[in-house]
Amino acid sequence: MLKLRHLLAATTGLALLASASTAHATAYAYGNINFTNLTLSNLQAPGVTLNSANVTTRDSAGFPGAAAASNSVGPANAANPLTAGSDVPQAFSGPGPFPGENNYGQALLNSFGTRGDAQLVGNLLTGVGTGANDVAEGRIGTAGSASSTAGTSTGFNVVLSTGTTQTFTLAFNASDSVIATTTAANEIASATVSASFTVAGTAGTVFATQVYSPDSLNVSGTSTGGNGNFNTTNASSPFSFSVTLNPGTYQFSLLSGAQEQVTAPTPTPPNPVPEPASMALLGAGLAAIGLVRRRRA
Repeated sequence: MLKLRHLLAATTGLALLASASTAHATAYAYGNINFTNLTLSNLQAPGVTLNSANVTTRDSAGFPGAAAASNSVGPANAANPLTAGSDVPQAFSGPGPFPGENNYGQALLNSFGTRGDAQLVGNLLTGVGTGANDVAEGRIGTAGSASSTAGTSTGFNVVLSTGTTQTFTLAFNASDSVIATTTAANEIASATVSASFTVAGTAGTVFATQVYSPDSLNVSGTSTGGNGNFNTTNASSPFSFSVTLNPGTYQFSLLSGAQEQVTAPTPTPPNPVPEPASMALLGAGLAAIGLVRRRRA
């Protein structure tokens, strides 16, 4: 009888272990957009007056159970905003570990948390050493929702007046990468990169607003429930946009950014109904018990 009890206990234990096994969930998202050789021609041409200018970088990060972070930084050179860029401190939240400042590659492949970082560098008046970079990355393996943003206002804003007809050209090279992966039911991972250049009339100048927003620099990707992952990368390519303006006052804005969000479900309580594998184990145990009893009889 003692052996029967041991056999029944072992069989029941195996059944419970089988029914309690669950998949480990991990949702991951990453978005990065990079600009190099960024120039806007004729800002210093005869007859052109810069009325105001500003550059800004921003980022944020939030993770379940951890303090959120948010930063916003203006121009490095307040007297001449277009000459020295802007570099916001990295925002991060969660257990980490996290990379150092201005790391725009995938850095959370083996750790949990969210982070955002952005930077604008160089002299936009001369086009020397100019560029911008935005990254948002998150990875979560526990219940909750986490998100981060980078550079939602990265770029520049310029108001200028021209006394003569002028052609202004925005030119740059740019690349981007968007990745979203999930491994379990109810998980959601999404990432987005965006970029747009807008020219609008201001101070009474009549002008039909023009927006330059290339499709390859505005990419969104989502993965849900482990049913297919999103992974796309656009290699560095040249971009150019020109606009001819009559005498008047105009506003130029270049905005770029990266965002991500990852969500992991709340664990579901163990199902009281035994799974097929559990039933098979229990059935085998009961059959063995019956065989032993028949032999004793």
